[in-house]
Amino acid sequence: MKPRSENPTCRAWLRLRRNPAAMAGLCFGAIMVLAVLLGPPVLEWIHGDTYDKTSAAQYLPPSLRHPFGTDIHGRDLLTRVLYGGRISLAVGLVGATVSMTIGVLYGMIAGYFGGKIDEMMMRLVDILYSLPRIVFVMILIASLTGYIKVVLQQWGMLDFLGLASILLLFVGLGIVEWLTMARIVRGQVLALREKQFVLAAQSLGAGPLRIIFRHLLPNLTGIVVTYMTLTVPVVILEESFLSFLGLGIQAPLSSWGSLISDGAAVINPVRVYWWLVLFPGAVMALSLMSLNFLGDGLRDAFDPKNRRS
Repeated sequence: MKPRSENPTCRAWLRLRRNPAAMAGLCFGAIMVLAVLLGPPVLEWIHGDTYDKTSAAQYLPPSLRHPFGTDIHGRDLLTRVLYGGRISLAVGLVGATVSMTIGVLYGMIAGYFGGKIDEMMMRLVDILYSLPRIVFVMILIASLTGYIKVVLQQWGMLDFLGLASILLLFVGLGIVEWLTMARIVRGQVLALREKQFVLAAQSLGAGPLRIIFRHLLPNLTGIVVTYMTLTVPVVILEESFLSFLGLGIQAPLSSWGSLISDGAAVINPVRVYWWLVLFPGAVMALSLMSLNFLGDGLRDAFDPKNRRS
């Protein structure tokens, strides 16, 4: 067994710990996850606030009772921001996982087999790259949402429309974000397949699937984890954009994007309810910034040029 100091993962962790921005992003991300998971039950226990509980306290500015103020229906905005964080982070994580799974498998197959298989697979990636991906997702969600709504209405299950919209976001955003991952993995596999450990496995009679999953995939862990960390904020931002346009999360559920959209809809020259846009936007911006800092730190920590440090 290698000493702990010689383990590549341990060395990467040590380099990551020496990166203040990455550690700040990691700490803030951990705090945000705990807040969105534990915050709503705590607020409900203290004040009885839930994400869909309405009251006559409309458009109250921030106070001790409502730190983020209230919205048009008198709902506590802090509770809704934390609940929205659950959905936004879930969409980001699941969407990034879907894109990672497709991209890693696609890139490993193209890179390992090479030749005409690689040529055809990567030309398909080039074609998909030329398409406006976010427009494709918008068309997919808009068309399928109407169809699913009709089906659920016929089955008397219209209450599940919100869950169906979340699943559509999982699938729609996941299937358009795998292209860059496929290219990165394919390039890494093209280099790894010429290494001695792969040639030794081939000489011992190991099949392609065994080599891909047993020998190549473990050597891609660093780059995959790094790119997935950078993909999560991209998916969250795209989900927020779709929700802002009304194509994402359906009421009474909320995400950071839908909350910003709701706040922007009630802004007028007579009265500006600034807290309805400021707090959801600030929480989302800080979360995306922390994930980007963490992703940059992981990229530097797993960089082969830093392995001697």
